[in-house]
Amino acid sequence: MLYPVHRYVWIGAKIHNSPYLILQRTGAYFQAIQLKRREENQMNLNRDFPYVVACYLIAVGLFFIFSDMLGADYLAARPPGKYYLYGLSIIFIAAGIVAVYLKYQGKLRRSDKSITEVRLEAIENLNDTALLANIALEETDSEVQKAAATRLKQISN
Repeated sequence: MLYPVHRYVWIGAKIHNSPYLILQRTGAYFQAIQLKRREENQMNLNRDFPYVVACYLIAVGLFFIFSDMLGADYLAARPPGKYYLYGLSIIFIAAGIVAVYLKYQGKLRRSDKSITEVRLEAIENLNDTALLANIALEETDSEVQKAAATRLKQISN
């Protein structure tokens, strides 16, 4: 006798029967598809991050302008400071618009080297044993930590 546990899965005396195996395999297939979609979404976030930052800059500028214009209680700018607040808000909005424009034109690109690569190059040129020992012991990035330990061994020999 089979007992319904979920609308797609049935558990019974014969767990090795073919419908259960098919459901198990399709479940793994759907998990793989979800993982692939999650990775694609992360890649889209990396690609679209300049847009996120630009929209944040625009939103901050608009927030300060409208909160002062609407007379919000949490922001009370007097006339000398009010003009500085408006000027700073306009700078935020302009910076956001310029960032959107530059990203749209393709002029905001990632540099050729990642942070880890830059740090690895810096460790290769570093001669301070105390600093290298500190990096080798306390660094969270394992690749940089190994490079610092290797460089420390090279200097010590």
